[in-house]
Amino acid sequence: MKSNPYITKINTYLHTHQELKYLYDRIKTLALFTQKIIAYIDPSIRKYCQITTDGNKLIILVENAAIATQLRFQTDDLLSKFKRDSSLKHIQHIHYKIRPPYSYVSARYTENKQQPLLLSQETATLMNNIAHTIKDPNLRRVMEKIASHIGDDKARHAF
Repeated sequence: MKSNPYITKINTYLHTHQELKYLYDRIKTLALFTQKIIAYIDPSIRKYCQITTDGNKLIILVENAAIATQLRFQTDDLLSKFKRDSSLKHIQHIHYKIRPPYSYVSARYTENKQQPLLLSQETATLMNNIAHTIKDPNLRRVMEKIASHIGDDKARHAF
């Protein structure tokens, strides 16, 4: 079977960029961890949950308070099940955080049509100086564009 040239290219790139390799490995580990945890959560609420960790603490992000409450009632049961699973027995605590779905959040903020935040002259100069030290032309162009958003100091201090 012929190997995929994109996979080979990605593997070569990850081999030379250790920070990205670490990030990629962390994403793969988190995906496997999520699959294990989700298996223990009630099927009717799985689709409303996202999993992350912080050491021995499991953090479950849920869409609303009702789901968080349901899961809080199951905490002791979940922890006892995790203790029986060798790959999950390190989890000592479960925290639940309510985070509405992304589409809901983005729609709420786009309704305001808020004016973009503008930079002071000093910050814009600093950003521009930083941009000139960046070798990547695309990133440099983005930084220069950000630096060009200079506001009127008098208007900003009126608030």
